[in-house]
Amino acid sequence: MEDSSTLLRDLAVVLGVASALMLLVQRFRLPIHVGYLLAGILIGPSLPLHLVANEERIQTLSELGVILLLFSIGLEFSIRKLVHQGPRILVAATVETGALFTIGILLALAFGWTLTEGVFLGAAIAVASTMMLSRSLADHPPDRKLRDLTLGISIVEDLVAMFMIAALSALVAGQQVTGLLLGRTLFGLGVFVVTVVGVGLLVIPKLIRAVVRHERMELLLITSLSLCFLLSWLAHAAGHSVALGAFIAGFLVNESGAGREIREIVRPLRYLFGAIFFVSIGMLVEPEAMAAVWPAILIVSAVVIVGNTFFVAVGSFLAGFGVSTSVRAGFYMSQIGEFGFIIAAMAAAAGSTRIFPVVVGTSILTATFANVLVGRSQSVANWIDRHMPRTWQTYVSLYSSWIDALAHRPRRSGQRSAARRLAGLLALDAGGLAVVVVVTALIRGEAAKALGDRVDLAPTAANLAILLIASVLAIVLLAGVFTTGRRLAMVLSERALPPVEHGKVDPALAPRRVLRATLLLGIVLAVLLPVVLISLPFVPAYGGPSVLAAVFVVLMVSLWRAASDLASHARAGAELVVHVLARQGMAQETGMYEKVEAMLPGLGSVKPVKIEAWSVAAGRTLGELNLRGRTGATVVGVSRNGGEIPHPSARERLEPGDLVALTGSRDAVQAAQRELERRPPS
Repeated sequence: MEDSSTLLRDLAVVLGVASALMLLVQRFRLPIHVGYLLAGILIGPSLPLHLVANEERIQTLSELGVILLLFSIGLEFSIRKLVHQGPRILVAATVETGALFTIGILLALAFGWTLTEGVFLGAAIAVASTMMLSRSLADHPPDRKLRDLTLGISIVEDLVAMFMIAALSALVAGQQVTGLLLGRTLFGLGVFVVTVVGVGLLVIPKLIRAVVRHERMELLLITSLSLCFLLSWLAHAAGHSVALGAFIAGFLVNESGAGREIREIVRPLRYLFGAIFFVSIGMLVEPEAMAAVWPAILIVSAVVIVGNTFFVAVGSFLAGFGVSTSVRAGFYMSQIGEFGFIIAAMAAAAGSTRIFPVVVGTSILTATFANVLVGRSQSVANWIDRHMPRTWQTYVSLYSSWIDALAHRPRRSGQRSAARRLAGLLALDAGGLAVVVVVTALIRGEAAKALGDRVDLAPTAANLAILLIASVLAIVLLAGVFTTGRRLAMVLSERALPPVEHGKVDPALAPRRVLRATLLLGIVLAVLLPVVLISLPFVPAYGGPSVLAAVFVVLMVSLWRAASDLASHARAGAELVVHVLARQGMAQETGMYEKVEAMLPGLGSVKPVKIEAWSVAAGRTLGELNLRGRTGATVVGVSRNGGEIPHPSARERLEPGDLVALTGSRDAVQAAQRELERRPPS
């Protein structure tokens, strides 16, 4: 009875202080979990108050919070949704998670920490917070394109986080990072996931649909939670994290089609135990420990904000989402949260005393700035667009239209099979490169000794010989990545901008060259980033990232040169479009604008728009409208009283009766047209 009384008192303290701190942070428009963390610090054992009597029981209840939190996130995950988002989302998520994971490891090594701590830190900062993203989307509702992009990246990141948590669980026992350990862990993880998901897809969706037919919410809740706890227990019994089992349970239940209903009935429990989870995280924080690592907290926070924003923006732009959408997506995801806490708690269980306070402090700081950054994301995106070199303004305005053409142009069977074959060869080259690096690091000593004994070489010479052989193999495979990547980029660029027959003038040569260079950059980054991550525990810390940085610089120089050649093509296109605009006007019956698109491919969709006297655009300059920054479309020409104004500057003021020529992707042109035809608010 005394234990029950203690538990009730502890729950009353935890929830009461959490609600008070939640109201306080709400007044400052901070995320709720910041209040929970502060409540945990306030009532935890590190401060004199020490209001909780039985901390172990609170930690046990917090595990329920982890399970329900991951179960709810799994209910949001869908294979159909991931396939619908397509490879563009995968490119954006791969660039961001791979880059932040690598930077986290390098940061830890720069701090003088161990490699194991670096792996935990990299994993903790590589995944943005799904809860905070949902809050930002609710507080600052974006357009559908930006919402789909951020949610798509979040889905991929959640999946990556679950695999990282499962893989890192082997390190909790304090084992060193070795190839054998990683191989054994990943193999066991793969067997568990394939088995549970394979059997679960055959049973669980049918079971949930049968329960739904009874139309009893309590039965649906109990059945869903029983599956959640069952799979969590199976994951724990198999040596993996309970979070993995809960996530898989949510995903399998969602495949029944009843995910929305179950999310609604589970939500109150998630709120309750989620609050206990975050408070329990705060209770583990020692203010003295946070004060001891405050420089690391500031540095990691800056890296998360700048790194997430930059790499999400780069990955999203390479995927064809435009500068404005990509930059804003980066700001929406410039924080860490629940997955970082879970990984940090695993690091603490593995014996590290530095990861946990750094991750908690980083989460509080990034959460504090999240709403401010998101609120100003459009202004920052507009500033970047305005101050970009004119050559790059042309390039970024057209690139989205090329990716749009690549996504929507009918695929010929030969191109599809060639792309798949080249993608398979890329995977083989990348896998071979990773194997060469890892195997060389693991067996170099034994191989050098065996070689020295066989051909009578000194140990130093034998060691150099092994390194030389491995280097030659690695260079051959790296060259294969470049060669195959270039061929794949060529196939994709020719699908978007088909070439003409041999011997004829190819008007799409310049834009196709730029598109090929950009696709090659994205392909190489997406392929080599995982290789660098795999090789980090086995080679000198800065070796792989240095090679990747050098490759990036070389590809960027090539892209810069190709983009410079695009300027003359764009000028010729603008002059032709504005000439047709002055002669043809708004008439569409002769299809002249379609003919212009055919004569100068790569300009995207061409659309004439008339500026009416009542339009919000009348009397405003193009710089004030900032159509390219806000919509991605570009004004390539203006016809005024029969006169032609190609390449209008930002200071050009639109007048009633002007005919404006827009180019860009179809979505961008439609958005710009709506903006130009919008009436001012009454």
